[in-house]
Amino acid sequence: MKMTMSMQEGVHARSLTKRVWDKLNNWLPTLDRTEQAEVYGRMRNSARADVNFYVLIILSTTIAYFGLLQNSAAVIIGAMLVAPLMSPMLAMAHGLVMGNPTMLRRAATSTLAGIAVAVGIAALLTFFLPTLPPRSEILSRTAPTLLDLFVALASGAAAAYALARKEVAAALPGVAIAAALVPPLCVVGYGLGSGRMEIASGAGLLFLTNLATINLTGAAMFILLGFRPTRDENERRVRRGITFAIVGLLLVLIPLGISTVTLVQQAQRDSAIRTILVENFADEVVEIEDIQLKPSPDGYTIRFTAYVYDEANDDTLITQIREELQEAVKAPVQLRVRVVSAFLAHVNEDGVRASTPTE
Repeated sequence: MKMTMSMQEGVHARSLTKRVWDKLNNWLPTLDRTEQAEVYGRMRNSARADVNFYVLIILSTTIAYFGLLQNSAAVIIGAMLVAPLMSPMLAMAHGLVMGNPTMLRRAATSTLAGIAVAVGIAALLTFFLPTLPPRSEILSRTAPTLLDLFVALASGAAAAYALARKEVAAALPGVAIAAALVPPLCVVGYGLGSGRMEIASGAGLLFLTNLATINLTGAAMFILLGFRPTRDENERRVRRGITFAIVGLLLVLIPLGISTVTLVQQAQRDSAIRTILVENFADEVVEIEDIQLKPSPDGYTIRFTAYVYDEANDDTLITQIREELQEAVKAPVQLRVRVVSAFLAHVNEDGVRASTPTE
């Protein structure tokens, strides 16, 4: 009985998916043969890594690398507009949909070549130039989450649609900015050149997320726009290729899911810590400012400045704070506290009077 119900649920889910797919297919415009031939010609040219491709990948990598070191979002955006990596990646998606192994192989080779050039240049620059500490634009690309996956999903679909529909081709620069393909590769090179493997691995996962999702959603969009393989043997290649693309996406989902859960848990602990420090002790004989949190595998290191109005209670108060924090985060807590003896000055018509907050 349970097996029958499970089978019925599976059939219902497949039927629902098919209805949604059919509605999308009917709603989106279908390209005619002439338009499909034009797109094929552009894809065939995009799949080949020529001199222009290498010049642009070198320039975009250089711009993005120094933008990352400068922590300049504007410079990094400029590098995204110059980067040519989106073209062979979309050609891979098109070759996948059409069951065209020649285009797929050529586009994959061009993509890998672009990746190697970008990572190599960034690593060499990091190795030979004075190493600067990683700043926020670098660190923000080392911990990808499911949110990055959703951005890449939409970017791949938008890129394929804008490329196939000439009347909306003006959206391609915006898609290039949203996809952000070269900056993560620069961060990979920065991590390799400086020996920071955790930075290189995090940025590498971000790029693989972009690569897998852009290929899959780009292929889905091409299918919705009417592209189909022309022969039966090509249909088998398409099914096999789509299966591999889905498996690749599922593989990156695992670390992304773990990273997302870890990030949410850390945010909840950070919020609990700040609530205890700022709110729970607000009416006592202390005021806490300049809070800095540093999580580690075995607990937390918490730094803050405590303005204490009753010196006799210094040790007792700090011990109480530490105990409450450990209870909140369920992990060992090390405090580094700058204790400042202070008093409050009340100013009124009678002059200045010092007092504690409890008066």
